[in-house]
Amino acid sequence: MWLNRSIFPLICEALHIKGKVESNVKYVKDNCFKGREFIDITEAENFLENWLAGIANVRTHGTTKKVPYQVFQSVEKDHLLSLPGHEYVISEITKCTVQTNCHISYKGNYYSVPYIHIGDSVDVLITDNILKVFHKEKEIALHPLEKGEKGKHITNKNHYPEHKNITSDSIKSIYREEMKRIGEHAAIFFERFLEDAGNKYNYRTITGVLSLRKKYSDDVINNACHRAYTYNALRYKTVKNICDKGMVALPVATNESYVNPSETEISRPLWEYSKYLQ
Repeated sequence: MWLNRSIFPLICEALHIKGKVESNVKYVKDNCFKGREFIDITEAENFLENWLAGIANVRTHGTTKKVPYQVFQSVEKDHLLSLPGHEYVISEITKCTVQTNCHISYKGNYYSVPYIHIGDSVDVLITDNILKVFHKEKEIALHPLEKGEKGKHITNKNHYPEHKNITSDSIKSIYREEMKRIGEHAAIFFERFLEDAGNKYNYRTITGVLSLRKKYSDDVINNACHRAYTYNALRYKTVKNICDKGMVALPVATNESYVNPSETEISRPLWEYSKYLQ
């Protein structure tokens, strides 16, 4: 609806109505423009204006038997409305399916929808840089339209189930406690992993290490974490390989010097090396 007016499609097979509507276009083409040539658009507009004032609007209409200009002045003019203060916005409408991650896909980006609509087909309306999602004519989601990056998730956390609506800090706190239960070295591995990951922290490495408890004891995982962070290999695959290959029993290299306090058959007093310094 625009200007408080609705547009209704033509009734199917009502050809007598269709002819009356299109005959006005045919009249302008045949009576005004047919057989005439114009230098430019300005000349054509001036000619059309004169034609309307001198011919089309002052003739007696073939169907109504009335003069169009007189009908406009006496009846139609008083019913005209003023133009709105904003432009007519052309909207785009499409259909999407809500995926299992509570998002729909639109032009390379992903927009969240309440989880109760997973699997539903929804209507998506794009207008004024706003994306609106409807289900059975009811608005269920509203997002700013992303026009820059691709592959971006625009998410309203309230669209998730309550048990999944948990902050990143809360998740880190839970994993920190779980790693401490494994052992001292696992806890150190976790803290160093956080320092190394920075703002790009994701949970896969830590969840992977914790999943090793299904197969290995806490002592094995703890020692594997010790070996991994000693060599700054802060990855799940590294910890897993150490556990799988039984490397937890191998000594961990350090930068400390080793001095044997006991004499052996190859031991020599230091003064014997002085001759090499002369």
